[in-house]
Amino acid sequence: MSDDKTNFAMIKIYLILYLIYFTSGEDKNNAPNGCGSSKFIINDGLKEVGEGSLINCCNDHDNCYLYCQGKHYCDNKFYDCLVSSCSHLSFIRRQLCHMDIDGMYLAVNLLGSTFYCTEKNLNSTIEISQFKK
Repeated sequence: MSDDKTNFAMIKIYLILYLIYFTSGEDKNNAPNGCGSSKFIINDGLKEVGEGSLINCCNDHDNCYLYCQGKHYCDNKFYDCLVSSCSHLSFIRRQLCHMDIDGMYLAVNLLGSTFYCTEKNLNSTIEISQFKK
């Protein structure tokens, strides 16, 4: 049974990575979009399984990347937020939530460089900072 759960978790992780990598594309704006890439958003799926609270973590992570606050800092803050968001769930739900966290965290570690502090983000940061004056 444990091997089946491990295999299922790995399949889920690879599916998330595949979809994020191959569906990532140029987004029309830099606003946080929840969890996923511009063409593959998993917000509805997270809500359906009772993990909607993870979406706030994704939005915070998007903002952290947008403002170039440090990739490792953003990723670690993201992980801590995800773990904290799952803590209120029942034992079984929490275990399933942690499988999702593993996939999401692996995705940002392996593929996040594509989205972190891009030229587009830098231009947006400059534009946004001009409005704050």
